[in-house]
Amino acid sequence: GLAWTDLWLQYFQQLSGQEIPLATQQQRYLLCDAIHRATPLINKNRVAVCGEPDFVMGISRFLIELGVGPALIVCHNGNKHWQDAMQGLLSDSGYHKEVTIIIGSAETVSDQLLTTHHADLLVAPPSLHSVTVDSRPFFAGAKQVKLDRPTQSEHPATTLGYQGALHILNAIVDTLAQR
Repeated sequence: GLAWTDLWLQYFQQLSGQEIPLATQQQRYLLCDAIHRATPLINKNRVAVCGEPDFVMGISRFLIELGVGPALIVCHNGNKHWQDAMQGLLSDSGYHKEVTIIIGSAETVSDQLLTTHHADLLVAPPSLHSVTVDSRPFFAGAKQVKLDRPTQSEHPATTLGYQGALHILNAIVDTLAQR
């Protein structure tokens, strides 16, 4: 996302004593412009995030930057410490009362809870789409954002920093535009 990439680059700037390259600053500008243009399409969607702890935390933070706080977070291998950290992130952002956080296997979540927390959009890594998503009633009808890694023709850096955030934003916008 934007804020964590800014912090990451500031850390490297302090270590190296060098300015952030102009090309990187231009990537930041392109991401900010894309966020601005995407806001009307993304805003007011209910989003579910499902996956590993790092993935869920990072994507949730980025969704908050976009102005779309997640409605439901399912972290199949998170623990109580991770849940507290996630709750802290949401509290700092003002979303703590609007989000249900579930840790443990998605299969252990009751259907009652899943049917009361409808989502317009599901963000999950591709590995969870066939196993978790298709079999749960909560996810029925939700558009699924598939955050695949870049193809071999794309540079690996497209998964990092501002380019990575732009890659994720484009996947979300493309999914919503198909609706």
